[in-house]
Amino acid sequence: MQVQEVSEWVDKCNKEDEFFDLERKIETTISQKNFLTKEDIIEVVKWKFHTGLERKGTIILNFIEQMDDCEIKKITQEAFEIEEESKKIKKLCKIKGIGISLASCILSFHNPEKYCIFNTPTYNETFKIETRPDNLFLNPKYYLNMLNELRKFSEKYNLRVKDVGKALFKKNCVESKSNNNHRIKDISQDERPREKLERLGSDFLDNDELLALILRTGNQRENAVEMSNRLIKEYGMEKLSECSLKELQKIKGIGLAKACQIIALFEFNKRSNISKNHIIKKITCAKDVFDLFYEKLKDEKQEYFYVLILNTQNCIIDKQLISKGILDKTLIHPREVFRYVIKNAASKIILIHNHPDGDPTPSKNDLEITEELIKAGDLLGIKIIDHIIIGNKIMGKKEYWSWKED
Repeated sequence: MQVQEVSEWVDKCNKEDEFFDLERKIETTISQKNFLTKEDIIEVVKWKFHTGLERKGTIILNFIEQMDDCEIKKITQEAFEIEEESKKIKKLCKIKGIGISLASCILSFHNPEKYCIFNTPTYNETFKIETRPDNLFLNPKYYLNMLNELRKFSEKYNLRVKDVGKALFKKNCVESKSNNNHRIKDISQDERPREKLERLGSDFLDNDELLALILRTGNQRENAVEMSNRLIKEYGMEKLSECSLKELQKIKGIGLAKACQIIALFEFNKRSNISKNHIIKKITCAKDVFDLFYEKLKDEKQEYFYVLILNTQNCIIDKQLISKGILDKTLIHPREVFRYVIKNAASKIILIHNHPDGDPTPSKNDLEITEELIKAGDLLGIKIIDHIIIGNKIMGKKEYWSWKED
């Protein structure tokens, strides 16, 4: 960006309206103060979350209103005295509701010669970092390098860093709007996923189009279809289905909302498969139990220990998760196992757990747990008719192990 462009883009930003008037008022009020009051912070929030973002602004204002004014003064004064910039912003984030983007705005108004304003959407997409403190301070070089580049440009042309930042923001906003096919609406109507599904049915949609219908929106760089296509090409359906919430949020373009949507999609699919393919009301053999639990447990990375509760005719009353994690006989206490059985007035149960490595061969610990629970069941008059260990048939090993049948 050249100095002429900065001037042009700043002029486009600084329209003489209520929004710009508030910006000038804030800068005049808080520039170079030793500390900020609660009212100062509230003014910055109102400026940041203007038309269309009032709801989010209200949430942040509620957080700030709950804080004591003296505490805010203390935090801001300490922040302004800190030399190291990442620590300065981290300190400002101690104010409830203040994140990286808002902290940057506060610094920009306090010292416009040194800092610049980053508006959240462009800040996320252009500079590839999240507007959350944990991410910034794990990777401080991103923010600092970005700021230093703007400072070099500002010093060269004797400009305020804040103005250069605003110009860059406006330029990116306009350019992103002018790019082709960054919105679903820009795709021809016949090729839009929703219209295509309505016209032809779901069988005619590719995987990326189906995922796009779940995600609904993309970002400034790509629409929902483009984002879905990239996710499937780079990670594949299988790997996406195995990612945790935190792992998904590390993928470019995926925030908390989209990560939750993807998790929910695959979990719903898993439960649907269990419901559709394994509707078993009565247990007649170990294979029935395997069929009931295989879809649920085949890809789990931890051990899950379940109790299947039966009536006198071996019909299923309920199933209950007892523990999750390493199966340890010190953790599987008979009290936890039989509490649900007694509550349901049942007389029979089956124990089930999985081996994440796919091999259902019982360990010494598995056998000891089974024997101890059988003894406890006998004392209570509750019969343990089997203990099934779920393996993974895809790995070419035995599908399951049964205490009764093996």
